[in-house]
Amino acid sequence: TVLGADPPKYLSGIVERMPYDVVNLGNHDVNNLETFRVLSQPGGLIDVWGERLVTSNLRRTNDGDGDESNGSGETNQSLVPVGSNYRFLRGKQGTVLALGFLYNMGDDAVVTVERVQDVAERSWFRTLLASPRPEEFDAVLVLAHMDAEDELVAFLRSELRALVGEDMVIQFITGHSHIRRYVELDPRSSSFEAGRYLDTVGFVSFDIAKGGFRHVFVDANRVSLAQSLGMSVDEYPTEDGKELTSYIQRTLE
Repeated sequence: TVLGADPPKYLSGIVERMPYDVVNLGNHDVNNLETFRVLSQPGGLIDVWGERLVTSNLRRTNDGDGDESNGSGETNQSLVPVGSNYRFLRGKQGTVLALGFLYNMGDDAVVTVERVQDVAERSWFRTLLASPRPEEFDAVLVLAHMDAEDELVAFLRSELRALVGEDMVIQFITGHSHIRRYVELDPRSSSFEAGRYLDTVGFVSFDIAKGGFRHVFVDANRVSLAQSLGMSVDEYPTEDGKELTSYIQRTLE
């Protein structure tokens, strides 16, 4: 459909309406130069997301374009983070440190994808997580565009656990392999992957003090979503939702 065009000329207008607190990028966002240019153009999604875009291992040239070396990092221009290295999410029950990683793409990307193993050795990463910390937090959230049981998830859990201790909750939100899966990594860490192509709304929660996790896979249709909220289908549409539906219809026309 026109909404799935590559580069994403029309999809951005839909996605920018989503009230995300934190997002990261996947391989299809960075494996095509024209797609990345659409995302990174002035007023594009990277600008719209701002500090909400967390890309702990993605770098681009300082002119805002992709890395013409296709991920090798061998460029005459200095590299800067695509988004933020991390973000703090502050709520009534505590503060969550959010990180965002893409799997090791190597030369398949038009930006520089730092190896996850290399980022774990960076001074900013270790200073942020190791005690005494520049800013305290109560749990770690890792957005990881990789399978729920990818070896890099295990690697990150091990590195994080060594820095934050055994008691802190570490929650992975994973993707890429297009499946529904929940994996308990240790008593206070889990990995959660909620389907593919927006067919699933994933819900996961944890108790910062006691540990323990809850997760639900909700089919992405109005009936299931309304039932999850304890509403009838007729009650479910919001004014924002109605406006978004109208926007999609106008775009398709």
